[in-house]
Amino acid sequence: MKKIMAAVVIAAVLASTPCTTAFASDYGTEKEDVILTDLDYFSKDSWVEIVTNEEDSYGGHYGSVIYAGQGSMDSNVKGLSYYLGGEYSEFSVTLFIPKAANQTSTGHSYQWDIADFAIYAANESGDEKKLFSKSDFTSMMKPLEITLDLSDAEFLRFEWRNCFYYDTGSAEPLFMLGDPILTPES
Repeated sequence: MKKIMAAVVIAAVLASTPCTTAFASDYGTEKEDVILTDLDYFSKDSWVEIVTNEEDSYGGHYGSVIYAGQGSMDSNVKGLSYYLGGEYSEFSVTLFIPKAANQTSTGHSYQWDIADFAIYAANESGDEKKLFSKSDFTSMMKPLEITLDLSDAEFLRFEWRNCFYYDTGSAEPLFMLGDPILTPES
């Protein structure tokens, strides 16, 4: 019985002793990634939507999604921008064709050949730089993983042109941006 009691006392002492590792000095300094859509946008045009739970044509699922649906008969450029304040080093997102775009009935108007999308970053002086662009969309495009350097970016801006198709009179998005993630500066 004394041996069991001694083992319990030793276990209690060990459990109450703080455990230290070589990484203890780093505790609390690691910053976590941020979902872009959890931030308030700086500006957003009408028909640009931020939603949850979408599926791509290949069965992938996305919890946070951005797209431009565009209004009926509206092919103006659509934009969305976020103020980042130079706090992030990287942006990653998946550009995908939504399942619905490939499951509508035939005879609807698609604009694969003229759709155009770009992502820009602006520094503190307002100088804007194109980080990414795409215009060769197809219905069979597989999800495209995009990772962009945001060093010194004060603003992040998205721009859509003719990125929709018509389905029974309403405009629907040809593609979407899934799970947009910002990595903080370390």
